[in-house]
Amino acid sequence: MSSLTDWIVAGSSIITAVGVVFVAFQALLAQRSLKADHERSRREKAINLLMHMDVIRQRQSSIARKFAETLSFEQSRSLLSQESFKVESKHRELLLGCISKESNLHETTKDSNGQIEIPVSDCADIRWQIVSYLNNLESTLSAWRHNVADRDILEEQYHFLVSPSDGHYLLKEFRRAAGGPRHFPSIEEFVSHIENKSNNSSGKVQVA
Repeated sequence: MSSLTDWIVAGSSIITAVGVVFVAFQALLAQRSLKADHERSRREKAINLLMHMDVIRQRQSSIARKFAETLSFEQSRSLLSQESFKVESKHRELLLGCISKESNLHETTKDSNGQIEIPVSDCADIRWQIVSYLNNLESTLSAWRHNVADRDILEEQYHFLVSPSDGHYLLKEFRRAAGGPRHFPSIEEFVSHIENKSNNSSGKVQVA
């Protein structure tokens, strides 16, 4: 009788142990499924953000970004304040590409010192394009910064905006004039991240 009881107790323990293993296995499957769904959602979020940026981005705003990359801190402050300022004539094509066709600058763009003076009306137009571009990019990179969207996908698509070799740091002087990290924290962090990756990559020792 004692032996039968022992067998029953042992059998119950085995069944309980199997049940625990089964529940743990189910929990593991559920966890993996949840993680896979989360990763898929993050990738979908990144792609949707990229599509949104493509829809709102215009050729003119892209040229305005390139033009703003050439500006110094003082020039950027003037642009932000919508005050007239001068740029070197070598930037003429970029300047004309980001202003209205009705602007008088299309008729006369050079003064005696080889510089172009940008009137207030054109400053307002360029400023609007650049601020809109940065605001939209800040929104997109906020998803990168907080890991809401797939970071690798966003880095793959936007890393070209940061080019230390060309001195391009995503409108660094303009952002600094606008308040820097306080107004564009995600862009600031993204630029630092890409810059560090670039420095680490270039610093690697090549082994033959």
